[in-house]
Amino acid sequence: MLFEWEQRGLRWYRAGLQGVVPKSPDEDYNWRELPALNHAIYETFKDWSLQRVEEVFEKSFEETMTALEHMTEEELFAPNYYPWTEKHLLAVYVNANTASHLRSALWVSLGQ
Repeated sequence: MLFEWEQRGLRWYRAGLQGVVPKSPDEDYNWRELPALNHAIYETFKDWSLQRVEEVFEKSFEETMTALEHMTEEELFAPNYYPWTEKHLLAVYVNANTASHLRSALWVSLGQ
């Protein structure tokens, strides 16, 4: 679910603001285990109604956009601005947890 990845990104970002280095992508999974993590996310939300998913997605999207509005250009594009992003830019994480998922969903919905 896209909203789960948005919320995950927001949790990482908020932890970074507090000087905490969050475990990403998850406490129980590493980056090589993304298929298993995505399956666990699917299992968590698979029985939700479409209405509930849409409501949570809308709220998550608004929350994400509000956070983005407050991020500075330096935060987004300075390497190692937050220790948890390591060598990556915060913008890379933002894209991966938002727009990249939206593009993938669009391609799937268009049958590409």
